[in-house]
Amino acid sequence: MALISGQQLHDYPDSFVWNLDAEGVFSVDTTRKFIDDNNMIHALTGTRWLANQVWRKISRWCGVTISVGDSIQEWYDGVVDSSRSSESKIKFEVIVIASIWILWRFWNSVVFNNNPIRRSNIFDLIVLTSFNWLKVRASKMHMSWNDWVSNPL
Repeated sequence: MALISGQQLHDYPDSFVWNLDAEGVFSVDTTRKFIDDNNMIHALTGTRWLANQVWRKISRWCGVTISVGDSIQEWYDGVVDSSRSSESKIKFEVIVIASIWILWRFWNSVVFNNNPIRRSNIFDLIVLTSFNWLKVRASKMHMSWNDWVSNPL
């Protein structure tokens, strides 16, 4: 009762205004555009969620240079160096996808959970997740955990 004390109730119908649309009407399209144009770019290329520090750690761990572009597509297109072996490219693509997924999970945990993922665990989760994904989905690639941790590519 304390939460609703002081509130006034009226007899007219409830209303809802969707601020992402000029007409104030909800649509999946406006939501998707908002997410694509704003949130993912900052998650991957900006300072939000310490993403730049994560990309630097991945760069050092893999021994590659990661150039962050203005768009996700530009960034992703420039990720895999064409001079690498096809196995290294696959491994690196899995690392990149795991990184995006872990950063997204981190953001969701901060927004929606009482016990969010710790920032200090993000890189370790990327290493572990990418290793597990490759072990399950690319069983022909033989690698040990120790090799993965020291030099994944």
